[in-house]
Amino acid sequence: MKRSGGFSLIELMISLVLGLVITGGVIQVMVSSRVTNGLNQAVGQVQEAGRFIMTRLTRELHETGRYDQIGSRIDPSVDLLVESAFIQNRPIGLPGDYVAKPGLGSLQTGSGGNDQLVVNMLADADCTGATHGHTNGIEFHVVNVYQVTNGRLTCTGYDGRVLRGLLLVW
Repeated sequence: MKRSGGFSLIELMISLVLGLVITGGVIQVMVSSRVTNGLNQAVGQVQEAGRFIMTRLTRELHETGRYDQIGSRIDPSVDLLVESAFIQNRPIGLPGDYVAKPGLGSLQTGSGGNDQLVVNMLADADCTGATHGHTNGIEFHVVNVYQVTNGRLTCTGYDGRVLRGLLLVW
């Protein structure tokens, strides 16, 4: 009797088990790689958002207290000397500085609370891009309020002239 060449049943089963183990390992590596890639993308987005916020805040904080009467196009509907003195002497707004909103001002809270930063400057728009009726690049007293709400940094902008009671809102 001649023996036929081929694999025995045991050899075939061993090769199938080894193939399944290797395939399982490859699938595990692929899944792990996908999860790691997703995590890296999320971290990258957080870092990008953080860099954007830091750049914007840095730029704005450099402008805080600025009132350039020579190089700026300022709306002259109020006494510019009084407005200039207010902004330059109070770059950071405190509670009681604004007649229309006496409670508005920078706050440092206790543990677990949310701080609030209020800045005064001369600009052509507030932090949200609103011009409050001033057009064509005319600059005015801008008040920006930065605070953390529900874990997110938010900004609310105001016309400082309205807050100080110098202009009425239509």
